Amino acid sequence: MSGSTPALSLLAPAKLNLVLEVTGRRDDGFHDLDTVMTTIDLADRVRLRPAPPHHGGGTRRRAEGVGRAGGRTAPARRGRAAA
Repeated sequence: MSGSTPALSLLAPAKLNLVLEVTGRRDDGFHDLDTVMTTIDLADRVRLRPAPPHHGGGTRRRAEGVGRAGGRTAPARRGRAAA
């Protein structure tokens, strides 16, 4: 893609839940949580770049993540999930 906007590449640090307790359900369908967490020395690299014009006029973004553990490619997700 010559002449295109450069990709934005960031690290998304991992965390480890030491304690995770579901304490209730909210009216919006999400859950209340009590948690104790810590960071660990792992991260995903996330790369964002504008979509080509023929895919939504360039307004949609495509996320490409590669997990360091095992070299897995993480698919892009849209929206948020109610649990």
